[in-house]
Amino acid sequence: MRSPLILVFALIASLGLLLPAAYAHGPFDALGGLAVYGTGWEGDYTAIGLGGRARAELGETIGVDVFAELADVEIPDTVRRDLVIGFDLYVPFSPLPGLRLRPLFGFCADFSFVDPHHDLAPRSDDIGFGVHAGAGAEVGLGQDWSVFADVQQVAWFGHDRSASAWTGTLDGDIELSTLTQGRVGIQLHLF
Repeated sequence: MRSPLILVFALIASLGLLLPAAYAHGPFDALGGLAVYGTGWEGDYTAIGLGGRARAELGETIGVDVFAELADVEIPDTVRRDLVIGFDLYVPFSPLPGLRLRPLFGFCADFSFVDPHHDLAPRSDDIGFGVHAGAGAEVGLGQDWSVFADVQQVAWFGHDRSASAWTGTLDGDIELSTLTQGRVGIQLHLF
């Protein structure tokens, strides 16, 4: 999964070299915004999902994205859905007009719901807490829109869980899981 994410990241970054940004007001002049995106996770487990975020920029040097994601996690013989909420702090800079890069860092919580297929089997739901760091690239599209790609490493702290068609278990020990996450989406820049 890492190779396609790196290719998407490179493509979006290279678009900044091709798109003209000769307008007085650009998307990166706005102080806030809303975005929708697709996301994928690869590492200790694999997941795919959708997310949304709200953005506020506190001047030209720092911004914050508050996000929520819903992901389906691949587990044989069961259904696992994760609701992830959190925030990214980022420092935007523009090496070229119409292109913005964003080193980012943040925290998140994962509300994870594991439902074995059998009606009488116990569930193994959990809440994990995570820290993440990575980078993002955005390319401006006109005055109010941009496309973006983010890649980050995530470290989750939660309980080890397993599930099958007939049972679910939740271990009492806190475990560390590491993942690489990619996000690709579109941002509407406001105010």
